[in-house]
Amino acid sequence: MFCPLLSGLTIFTICYVFPIVVIECLFCHQLMLEFAKFYFLDDKYMKPASFKLSLISAFVGLSLAQLSYSSTVRGDIDYQYFRDLAENKGKFYVGAKNVEIFNKQGDKIGIALENIPMIDFSVITRGGGYATLTKPQYIVSVEHNRGYRTVQFGDSGSENPDNHHFNYQLVSRNDYDPKGSKAIQGFTHNDYQTPRLHKLVTETAPAEQSQEKNYDLYRDASIFPMFIRAGSGTQYILAEKNAVKEKLADPYAYLIGGTTLKLTSNNANTFVFKGNVFDDSYSPLSSHPQQGDSGKTFTWTALGNSSRITGATAELVVDLADTSLPDPTTGKPHKPSLHHGKTLKISGDGNTLNLANNINQGAGALYFSGNAVVTGANEMTTWLGAGISVDKNKNVEWQVHNPVGDRLSKIGEGTLTVSGKGKNLGSISVGDGTVILNQQAGENGEKSAFSEVGIVSGRPTVILNSADQVDPNSIYFGYRGGRLDLNGNSLTFNRIQNVDDGARIVNNNAGTAANISLVGQVFTANDVRTINFGEGYNADLFRSQGAYFVLENNAWKFISWNHDDAKKYVVEKKNKALENQLYAYNGYFGESDSSRENGKLNIHFKPINAGGKLLLTGGTTLDGILSAENDAEIILSGRPIPYARQVLDENKKTINKEIIKEGEWINRTFSATTFQAKDNGKIEVSRNVVEVNGNFNLSDNATAQVGFTQGKSQSCVR
Repeated sequence: MFCPLLSGLTIFTICYVFPIVVIECLFCHQLMLEFAKFYFLDDKYMKPASFKLSLISAFVGLSLAQLSYSSTVRGDIDYQYFRDLAENKGKFYVGAKNVEIFNKQGDKIGIALENIPMIDFSVITRGGGYATLTKPQYIVSVEHNRGYRTVQFGDSGSENPDNHHFNYQLVSRNDYDPKGSKAIQGFTHNDYQTPRLHKLVTETAPAEQSQEKNYDLYRDASIFPMFIRAGSGTQYILAEKNAVKEKLADPYAYLIGGTTLKLTSNNANTFVFKGNVFDDSYSPLSSHPQQGDSGKTFTWTALGNSSRITGATAELVVDLADTSLPDPTTGKPHKPSLHHGKTLKISGDGNTLNLANNINQGAGALYFSGNAVVTGANEMTTWLGAGISVDKNKNVEWQVHNPVGDRLSKIGEGTLTVSGKGKNLGSISVGDGTVILNQQAGENGEKSAFSEVGIVSGRPTVILNSADQVDPNSIYFGYRGGRLDLNGNSLTFNRIQNVDDGARIVNNNAGTAANISLVGQVFTANDVRTINFGEGYNADLFRSQGAYFVLENNAWKFISWNHDDAKKYVVEKKNKALENQLYAYNGYFGESDSSRENGKLNIHFKPINAGGKLLLTGGTTLDGILSAENDAEIILSGRPIPYARQVLDENKKTINKEIIKEGEWINRTFSATTFQAKDNGKIEVSRNVVEVNGNFNLSDNATAQVGFTQGKSQSCVR
C-alpha cells in the first residue's frame, strides 16, 4: 500500500462507522474525515427510496476538505467538472443524472451520477464549505477550526449585492467533550463541534438525517450506490498515474467536489476503501484526501435527537438573552449572551402569547405546532430572537415588531400573518411557508410591515394584503428566490432586486388585476450627500466657506454659492449617467402552477431616464400586458447555463472568470395577452426564445424585432 502523502495513489482506508467515515492511512496513520451517504432507505421495502437529501449526503460538504483541508483529483479531464459539481452548476444541477465525462482529448471516459439524481449542496456554507447545516439553527464542523465566527449560505460564486448574504453568528461552538455526559464510550475521534447560530437559517433546508439502523447496509451498492463530497481546502492535481501531485490552490480559495474511492469491504464497524483517482470507482470524478495541517480526528453524536440541539421546552417559560455576559462586540469567537436564550415550542390550537414588554430571547426561537396569536402590551412592543417556525396548515397572527436593524427569520411550511400596527423598523427573511403582510396603520397613521422583505430558498410565498405593506424597493429575491403574490395590488419599483431564476412575481387574485411599473433608478436631491472640505471624499458635494464644489476628473470644480443650485447640478449629472441603463430580471412573471390562480397581471417598463433596457431571461405566463414605454426597450431572451466561475487558466494560473459557452443556453418561453410597445418603445425577441405567445400592439413610433438575427440582434446582454 502507498501513503497518500506520497506520490502514489493507491491507499487503504478504514472507516469507523458512527455515522461518519474516518479514513486512516496505514503508512502514516493520518486520520481524515469522509462522509458519504447518497441514498436513504425506504424501511418498508428495504430499497432505495425516491431521492432525498440525507444527513450523510450533506455532510460530504465537510468531507475531505473539511478535516484534511486538501484533496487530489485527476488532471486528464477538465477541472471545471469538479468545480461545477461542488456548486450544483453546469451539468450538475440538483436532480441531474447520467452526466457524460470526457477527457481533454474529447474522448468519453465514463458517466457520473449513473441513474442517480444529483444532490443539493446548498446545505454547506458558501465560499469555504467548512460547515454543514444539520438543523435550522445548528451546523457541524471541526473543533480545531476556531477562527470563524460567522457563516453564510447561498451561491458561492455570486457576489451580487441583491443576494443580501447574511452573516449567521456563532453563539456557542458546542465542542465535543470526550469526558462529558454525551461522550461515546470507546470512541476517540473527538475533533468536531456543532455550533449554534443566532438566527434560523432561511436560505436552505437542513440536511435530513439517516437512521442508525441503516449503517450496516452501506456496503450494499444497490442501496448506497455512490459516495460523494464537496468542500474547499488545499487543492492538488495529478496529471497521470504515479505522477507527483501539483498544488493548485490554498485552503478556502474555492469549492470543489467529487466522488470517493471504491468501498471494497466492511464489517460491523469498519469500511475499507481502495483505489486511485484514475479508477472509475463511483464515477470518473474521483477525489481523495491528503495530509492537512495536523493529524485530526472526527466523530459524530447526538444530532439525531433534535431535543438535544434546540434546547426546546413545551412550557411558556423561556430564558432570555443574558446581557450581563461578555459584550458580543469584543471580537470573541462566539456570543454567550445570545446563547443564553432558549427555544420555546408552543403546541395546541388557540394559544395567545402576550408580551408584557419588549422581549430579547437571544438565540431562542419560537416553534408553533398549532394556531396562535402573538401580541404585545402596545403596538410598538418588540420581540428579538432566532426566528419563527410554523407547522404546515397552521397560522400564527404576529402582532408585534422586531427592533430596528434586526432580521426576523421565518421557516416552516405554515403561515405567518403579520397583522400588527404601525411602522415596523425590523426586516424579515422568508425561507419557507407563507407570510401574509396585513399590517394596520398605527396611532400616527404610519404603516409598514417590515423595513425590508427577503424571499429566499425557492420555497416561500409572500402575499400582500395591500400595496403599502412594504416599500417595493426594499423587497429582494435572494438565493433561489420564491413567490411574491401581489394579490390584486399594484407596485412601482425602481428595479427588482433579484439574483437567479427562482424569483417569481404572480397575482393569485382572480378577481382583481395587479400592475407592476418599473421606472428605473432615479437620483433625487434627497440623495445628494454634502460634506465639508477635510471630512473625506465619500460625498457628492464639498463645502468650503459657503462655496460648493464637485470632484471631476481628479480636479475640484466650483458649482455655486447656493446649496440648492449645487444639488440640482449633481442631480442632472447623476441622472444623465443613468440613461440607457440595463436592468435585468432573471425570474418569472405570472403563475405557471396550475393549482394556483393566474390572475390578471400587467408589467409596464417606463423608465424616467431615457433609453432604459429591461432584460427578461426567466419567462412569462401573463394574463395581461407586457409593455415597453417612453423610449424603453424590453429584451426577451434565454440565458447561458450557469457554471461555477473558472478559477484556473490553461497554465493553471489563478483567475476568477465567468464561463459562458456559446452552445449551452437555457431556452425560454414568453406568453402574454399582449406585447405592447409605444412612445418610441421597442420589444426584441432575442436568442434561445423557443416560443412567444400573444398579440403585438405597436404605436407612436414603436418597433418590434421578432426572431434572433446573428450580428443584428442583441446577444448575451449582461
